[in-house]
Amino acid sequence: MVETGNRQKSIKEIFEKTDKTGGERYLLLDIGGTVHCSGKNTMVLEISATPYIFTFKLWDWGRLGMDGLPRPIHLDHGMKNIQWNRDTKWVYDNIVGQQKTLEKTADCEIERTGLHSREFIDTIRYTLSAPRTVSMDEENIFLPLSLNFDNSNLSLRKGKEAFRPGIDQIPGTCMEYYMSDDGIAYTSPEGGALIATHDTPLVYMGEMKHHPIMLCDGKEENNQRPVYSWIMNNKWETNFKMDLSGFGEYRYSLWLSSESDPEKAMDELKEKTFDPYMMIVE
Repeated sequence: MVETGNRQKSIKEIFEKTDKTGGERYLLLDIGGTVHCSGKNTMVLEISATPYIFTFKLWDWGRLGMDGLPRPIHLDHGMKNIQWNRDTKWVYDNIVGQQKTLEKTADCEIERTGLHSREFIDTIRYTLSAPRTVSMDEENIFLPLSLNFDNSNLSLRKGKEAFRPGIDQIPGTCMEYYMSDDGIAYTSPEGGALIATHDTPLVYMGEMKHHPIMLCDGKEENNQRPVYSWIMNNKWETNFKMDLSGFGEYRYSLWLSSESDPEKAMDELKEKTFDPYMMIVE
């Protein structure tokens, strides 16, 4: 039993259990004052923007710490911080599933996350689905990534240094396609955008017709050409994550950015696209 105001309530009166069938994904905003826990056969990836704020544990399943003793729980502090007015409707309106589908077709879905005022990352997520069959004809798949920002430059990064394609490269080298570790960045004095190409590292800036490969001459206008994500072709067996037949799905994320320095913009992009890793230690 739990004491709430002027009467005692049972655990079942206060907490709600949601059964999941498997394979479902939920975005949960851990807003302070809301009691929460995970259940059987679930995985929680916790990303904290406030590492300086404490978590008060009300129950810890008798787990032991590194010293072999039961880990501490914080009943007194925890009970004082619970927001008792947060009922089921409030939780689903404010914490669970804040992502929104903006557009969905047979081949593409556009979603927006970061809709809650307490969420610090606003993300536009593009998912492209492309069924493929084997063909002897030459085929390519491109996705346009060009954005219009006044006085902007386009930057990539392969390895340690950010660079502007067509400008910051050795004269006479190919300036039509590039590999990029995380995606592309548009920077300008007024700000720009970051585009993560999670599954498609090849970027194309050439013409959409048969032509001789253009070599770098360092001109500023080289950096203002249309840019595409080069998803696949059926001539090369490297550089693409897509098999030449079957079904492929590709993700793209877009963030607006106030960063005007290319190096810092690419650092920001790398940070935003960092994927969690799980380590199992026996």
